[in-house]
Amino acid sequence: MSRLPKSKPKIWSSNFLATTYMLRKTNIKLNIDEPTSRDFVDIRLRYESGSPIAPKDVPIYPVALYFKYPDTPESYKKKWRDIFQVQLGLVVVSGRMKDQLQEFNLCETSFRELPLFENDQNTPRPEGPFFLMHILQFQDAFVPELSENVEKLKNVDKWRPAITSDVLAVNPDAVGDADLWMDHRIENRVFFSDRLRQAIKDAKFRTYGLSFKACKVVANP
Repeated sequence: MSRLPKSKPKIWSSNFLATTYMLRKTNIKLNIDEPTSRDFVDIRLRYESGSPIAPKDVPIYPVALYFKYPDTPESYKKKWRDIFQVQLGLVVVSGRMKDQLQEFNLCETSFRELPLFENDQNTPRPEGPFFLMHILQFQDAFVPELSENVEKLKNVDKWRPAITSDVLAVNPDAVGDADLWMDHRIENRVFFSDRLRQAIKDAKFRTYGLSFKACKVVANP
């Protein structure tokens, strides 16, 4: 009896790092009061590149969240999502979503608890806990020559996808058993295994802006 060909795994990408839909009207409180502009550049570059931002690694780091405006309506304060973005493009997740994510293979991806305060940065809020999520797992799985509607950046081995029409090709052999990762060669995309995507959907998290797009799963070129 002949064996049926093994089906290819499903892999999904999300562009939530590049959409304003994920932003909340909150700021991050830092460990120092007067950071320099260079400090902000450094932490953003380290965050985006997957380099650790633990206190021992950087001069500034987030220690809390607070509402950006003193007149933020109470109705807005209470309507929290399970994943959103704040200053510097930092990703924050609820405790419930963190617990779900940690049931999967996130490799080195880290979480740091951030308490939430009013605009005065002193009055605590009852919502939470919330956690800074830092994706530290990068896989070299993106296959640009088999992708559609992606543009190569000048002088670097990096590609920019179209907002809605791109189709990203991914080599599953390079992914291994990771469930969540990024790729240094494609901008602002986070990749999910099919089982993690399904778990997020089944849990009915509040994920406005966290849209999934199917990748083109290809053999090793």
